[in-house]
Amino acid sequence: KQKLKGILNNSIKWNFTKFLIGPDGTPIKRFGSKAEPKDIIPFVKTLLKINSMDN
Repeated sequence: KQKLKGILNNSIKWNFTKFLIGPDGTPIKRFGSKAEPKDIIPFVKTLLKINSMDN
């Protein structure tokens, strides 16, 4: 919440704010409550590619 602030502030709106978390538990990206899962897929794929190249 503190590392990835939202557009207006760092509050989390209900339980609909989404976070992409890296394998080490670090928050990578924050998505607003209106973001749909299909909007997040490219970011997940990119993170998976980066991590597979590291191994």
